[in-house]
Amino acid sequence: MIRLLITARDPAAAWNMAEVAREAMADGRFEVHLHAAGPAFGILSRCGLPVRQVHATAVVGESGVHPAAVLEEAAALLAHVSPDAVLVGLSQTGGGGIDEALLALAENVPRFALQDFWGDVNTFFGRPADLYFVMDDEAARLTTALHGVAAQAVGCPRYASYAALDVGELRRGTRQRLGVGQDTPLIGLFSQPLWHVPGYWRTLETFAAAAATHSALALLRPHPRERDEDVAAMRQLLENAGLRIVPAIDGASEPLLAACDAICSAFSLSGLDALYLARQSTELPAGVLYMLFDAELQACYRATSRLDTVPLVQLGLALAPDEIDALPYALGTALSRKWRSQVARSIGDLLPQAAGAARAILNRISTMAVS
Repeated sequence: MIRLLITARDPAAAWNMAEVAREAMADGRFEVHLHAAGPAFGILSRCGLPVRQVHATAVVGESGVHPAAVLEEAAALLAHVSPDAVLVGLSQTGGGGIDEALLALAENVPRFALQDFWGDVNTFFGRPADLYFVMDDEAARLTTALHGVAAQAVGCPRYASYAALDVGELRRGTRQRLGVGQDTPLIGLFSQPLWHVPGYWRTLETFAAAAATHSALALLRPHPRERDEDVAAMRQLLENAGLRIVPAIDGASEPLLAACDAICSAFSLSGLDALYLARQSTELPAGVLYMLFDAELQACYRATSRLDTVPLVQLGLALAPDEIDALPYALGTALSRKWRSQVARSIGDLLPQAAGAARAILNRISTMAVS
């Protein structure tokens, strides 16, 4: 039996890893050891998975110093489990945690990473995975071209569960609970912990002004890593612009995504989540809009991703205005039935199937672990 050590730290990694862990635990080839830090631990726990908590605090910043606590806990975990293979999620670039520490320290076993954003590779501790599982062929191409590492396109495991959702009913029920009329425009702002970038606040100011011109309600969904004071400042900014804020429901983001008519963020994966929801539905998808028009915010995105824009824009499934003055028009386009209908016609051909992604990952791990 293959002893498989699985870890995650970031939310996006946790949602993907939950599907892989479930599949692995039902697979007689594997003895699964699931550990998680930060937001991922709470997510995996709420999924009902037997996950153990990693306590070492992740390090932020490319300081070049190997923090002892994270490395010591990773070493202890490897000694305790003595895995035949290691599968980690990817932490947000610019820092390192248990995932990156395991990649650095695991010896004589295959090391895998499950990617959730095109081309994303985090080598904070100086060592990449042997193989990256990625969502599609473009992600595989970018991962290899940008970082010189091996990648295999498998799809996105987390979206396999969407096949069981009645997205239309989810939309209607969520809007009713939020007190939003079925025909009232609802714009979702899915924020990110980017407050260290001066251009992020300017981007939020521009969003608030643009959203106020569309007679829409605003749904504010903070990222789990954002500080309470930053969220309060953001809410005040939206209210000062004249927007009425719809309180986000605690828990999963899928009901909120289904309820929205437009999804706005800097470069959050919430847009991809919304499009995969739409892939399972006859409802019009929410218009996805990325706000990367500020030079400083765009520079931050390029530095972390090495990309000029989000690949969904290149596929024609999302919008990304180049200039600040273009945001009100772009937001109107994202809300329009014409744009959303166009996306709906393309979505099935352009987004890979999620079914079978976890199985493909486990088959490859099994092959490499026993070879």
